[in-house]
Amino acid sequence: RRSCTCCCSGVPLLLIALSVLVLDVAEATLGVWRFYQIGWSRAFVGGLVLKWCMVCLLLHIAEGSVRSRFFPALRCLGAPLDLWLHAHRMARDVLTSWLILAALTPVVLLNMLNDCLCPGLSLHHLLIYRNPNHLARQEA
Repeated sequence: RRSCTCCCSGVPLLLIALSVLVLDVAEATLGVWRFYQIGWSRAFVGGLVLKWCMVCLLLHIAEGSVRSRFFPALRCLGAPLDLWLHAHRMARDVLTSWLILAALTPVVLLNMLNDCLCPGLSLHHLLIYRNPNHLARQEA
């Protein structure tokens, strides 16, 4: 396995991953766009799902090929397959990270707004413990 983040030609793997993602979406959409044009929206969605399943199947086969004991014998012929596999996996990881970031950003902004407007009141404690002064000192 490679440990660097560039392919053989020095292009960053992130750039290749984003390019592969854009090309996959374009190929899948353009391949079934005719269905959408004639009003077959269910066939359009079904075609997109079929394309996605085919890419998942090919990725699974590529992972098995890369892990096989015969893969190192391919040398130059196996490099494009390895790069294609790594680019797809990195694109998946980037999309997952972006989804997590997009989901948590509003909550973080809301918490920052809460800290600025009401420094002594924690909205989190109010929602979880139903007590705004949960951490307040108890007097004996």
